[in-house]
Amino acid sequence: MHGNAASTRNELIHFGMKKRVASHLLGVGVLGLRFGNVLRKHATSKLILLLEPFGLGDIISFEPLVRLLKQRGFQVGICAKREWKTLYPEDEQLKWIDSQLPWGTHDEKRKYSVGGYRSAGFRKCLDELRHWANGAIGIDTRGDIRSVAVLHLAGCRRVLSLEAYIGSDLKVTPGTAELVPFNHRLHRWQLNLQFLGRIDPELRLEPTSGPRFEHLKKAPGGKRVGLIPAAPWAGKWWGKWRELVEALRSKHIETIGLCGPGQRTLAEQQLQAPLAVEECASIEAWVEALGKCAGIVCLDSGPMHLADALGVPLVALFGQGNLPLWAPSNPRSCVISHQGDPDFKLLQAVDENTSAAQKFMNRISVSEVIEAIEKVIAR
Repeated sequence: MHGNAASTRNELIHFGMKKRVASHLLGVGVLGLRFGNVLRKHATSKLILLLEPFGLGDIISFEPLVRLLKQRGFQVGICAKREWKTLYPEDEQLKWIDSQLPWGTHDEKRKYSVGGYRSAGFRKCLDELRHWANGAIGIDTRGDIRSVAVLHLAGCRRVLSLEAYIGSDLKVTPGTAELVPFNHRLHRWQLNLQFLGRIDPELRLEPTSGPRFEHLKKAPGGKRVGLIPAAPWAGKWWGKWRELVEALRSKHIETIGLCGPGQRTLAEQQLQAPLAVEECASIEAWVEALGKCAGIVCLDSGPMHLADALGVPLVALFGQGNLPLWAPSNPRSCVISHQGDPDFKLLQAVDENTSAAQKFMNRISVSEVIEAIEKVIAR
């Protein structure tokens, strides 16, 4: 599938019984927190707290929502990982709070470790949230009952949440928050904008563009094609990078490998080609490296969303990523996927689903990628 992706089928990721029970047990506790907050008196304020402990793509998808909230006179607080702060410079309308929420990791053992919830960092994060966000409207765009709990603990007078964990059938416990429906036809950033009407019905949803970071954009330069072969989950890996490098070189197209901090070895293993790999240790480093490329070929990942927001010509390879939810939206971006195949099924990004997910990644051919990269660069 090429171009800006349309939905192939309305499927949801299925969660097992253990996580469902754990989620709803926590939900019972959150009901108590919400009831306690209802009894408190809160001053009316124009404070909005956005919570995003997990993904770079998620925090990038906030940009249109933040842009519109600021235009309407709101004070916006963002609680997310410190390394992403460059995306949203603080000013008189924007406050950044470093997230130290223990589940903001791809490490399954750390994510569910009780120790993380007892840590000094977690307590410090909660204290900062209580200090800034008391009386605010709290927004959890992910549909995560843990985030809903934190927003209530922060003293938010209202908490809005997606009705279920993003792209899944794991429902948020009714009554714990004001719930916003999931829409299969929307990109992630468009889904976030659905919260505007819940904040205030008079906030009409006006047409707007996808994520853009004007303060980070650089003048385009360079003729090389950047290859980003690493992703946190092995189910997103593609096994044909070496063939792609050889095909690009046969067309006299310069290539370079790009990866995030600590991913050099993984990137080299995936590329399996004598190719320089540049490790980007920060958002600033990614912006610099992407700006030197005429085009990018990458997996469904945070750097994909950053390249898309910077307007870098982009070919994104999708196996399991929910489309069009996670599709890039810039006109210079293109998606290749085989999700239209009759045997396709969305899977949760866990180890047990890795081989099934890679099967769909490896249906993507080198010729498809070559054709797509030539088209997006020509645009």
